[in-house]
Amino acid sequence: MADIVSRDTMFMANDNGNIYRSDDRGVTWHSFNCGVRISSIEFINSKIGFAGGVNSVILKTEDGGATWQPVCNVIPFLPIPPLSDF
Repeated sequence: MADIVSRDTMFMANDNGNIYRSDDRGVTWHSFNCGVRISSIEFINSKIGFAGGVNSVILKTEDGGATWQPVCNVIPFLPIPPLSDF
């Protein structure tokens, strides 16, 4: 899963709970572990983003992915389609 925020900034995620951020067009990457298997990721800008995980967990960051907080966990065991499909 990946999301390109700007010409230089992009995010990638994997199902091990890792989210990666690059601010130099993918030359270097910084990783953050949010502790949840990620199935989709979508950023509004370089700071605010959402990640969908297993068991219908939705996480939000307001600091460019450095920290993640759950914002919704009310529909157990239903798959969340990629946010980019909306």
